[in-house]
Amino acid sequence: STQHYMFAVEAFVEMINSIKSDEYEFTIRETRTKDIINQVANMLSEIGILYLSDFNKDVIGKLLREKHLEFHPLFRAPLHVFLARTNPLATKKKLTMEDLKPYPFIQYEQGEDGSFYFAEEAVWPEYNPKQINVTDRATILNFIVGLNGYTVCTGIDNGDLNNEKIVTVPLDSDETMLVGWITNERAKLSKAAEDYLAKLKSVVASHGYKLID
Repeated sequence: STQHYMFAVEAFVEMINSIKSDEYEFTIRETRTKDIINQVANMLSEIGILYLSDFNKDVIGKLLREKHLEFHPLFRAPLHVFLARTNPLATKKKLTMEDLKPYPFIQYEQGEDGSFYFAEEAVWPEYNPKQINVTDRATILNFIVGLNGYTVCTGIDNGDLNNEKIVTVPLDSDETMLVGWITNERAKLSKAAEDYLAKLKSVVASHGYKLID
């Protein structure tokens, strides 16, 4: 179970390709933050991928402890913005939230009990008259291009992202995202889960990010 990260899917593809088996069944769920935590707690998923920040770490950390889950840091990412290549801001070296004010802010919906602490975006505008909530990654990318919107992310992209249409620009912010994986402390990881984690680390490193041991 994972937040909407392209690198998590990329690693999943690599893991399955490495198996060389005629038969298999795996499940990957791109879903809301609270659902990730509950699915790992209830052993529906072996691994959950999410991030901690200075803002959410106390609330998320408390929830993980209550549910007997362990957080394993993977890498720390400075914040970036996904923009349409045609956006006037796309050529800038760095952006501020003030720069982004005229454009629609697109964020992942966190459900009826959603709160800022469960948001997938580590920062957001104090006030934005144009805001769109979505549930999947393909939609967010289409809205960035079609509606000239933006979202805040880790900055890792891959072939899933159409580089002819979308660019990634650093955000001028002291905030970072500590991305990691969670496991149930009462469960032992399967061989497939361990293989996936190895591929996950390899993919993150291949994008130029320093792994946290």
